[in-house]
Amino acid sequence: DHKCSHDVTHRFCAQLLGSDGQPKSWGPKGNFWQITHQTAFQWDDEIRANNGDSWCICMWAAASLIEAVGCENVHLHCEATDIAYIEKQYSDAGQDLSAAKACLEQKCPGVSITQEDDATVPRLAGSESAAAGMGSRLDSTFVAPVALVSSVVMAGVLVWRMRGAAASHRESLLAEGTVE
Repeated sequence: DHKCSHDVTHRFCAQLLGSDGQPKSWGPKGNFWQITHQTAFQWDDEIRANNGDSWCICMWAAASLIEAVGCENVHLHCEATDIAYIEKQYSDAGQDLSAAKACLEQKCPGVSITQEDDATVPRLAGSESAAAGMGSRLDSTFVAPVALVSSVVMAGVLVWRMRGAAASHRESLLAEGTVE
C-alpha cells in the first residue's frame, strides 16, 4: 500500500536512493547509512530490487538524521509517512522525536494524515478548530442526554431488582408461616 504504518517504529518514508539508484547524499555528512551508522546493514540492493528509491525508516533514525543534517536536507515523502502516529510518540529507541515532529510540521504542511489503521478516519488539515468546536458540541448535545437516559435506565433496573427481591423474601416468609 506504499504507507509506512505496518510496525511500531518504521513510520517515516524517506528517499534513500538518487535517480541513479545509488545512495542519495543528505548533505556533507553523507548518505542515510553513513549518517545513521548503518553501513554494515546497508539495504540499497533491496530498494533497487523493488524498483524504488524510498524506504520506511525508523523514527529514531529519522530524528537523528534531522538533528545531524537539518530538516532542509531530509528527503521525506509526507503522503506515505504516518504523521498521526509519529505526533503521538515522544521517543523511539531512546531518541527524542521533538526535532522530527517539528520537521514534519515544516515539510508536510497541509498534508492529510496517514491512517493508523482501516478503522481510523484521517484528520483533514486545518480542521483542528472545527474538530474542537464539534467536540464541545458533542459534549453538550450528545453526552449529557446519554448520561441522563443511562441513569434513568439503571435506576429502573435497581427498583425492579429490589421489588423482585422483596417479593421473593415475602414469599419465603409466607411459606414459613411467619407472615399472614
